[in-house]
Amino acid sequence: VDMDWKEGSLTKAVLRPGSNICCTIRTKKKMHIEKLNGKPVEYRFDGKEQTFDLRAGEPVICTGE
Repeated sequence: VDMDWKEGSLTKAVLRPGSNICCTIRTKKKMHIEKLNGKPVEYRFDGKEQTFDLRAGEPVICTGE
């Protein structure tokens, strides 16, 4: 995981999963999540957490919206 922060908030994260997993980010604001090829990743957001599935060998980029 590579992460960039600004004033205590996550602005960007690159996730490189080694296995298929469900990922949860605790956040009050939605993150934009996409594969390296620009395709969006489907997610669930409940106002406190954002959850999405990751596939082994398919990195994703999460950025603040």
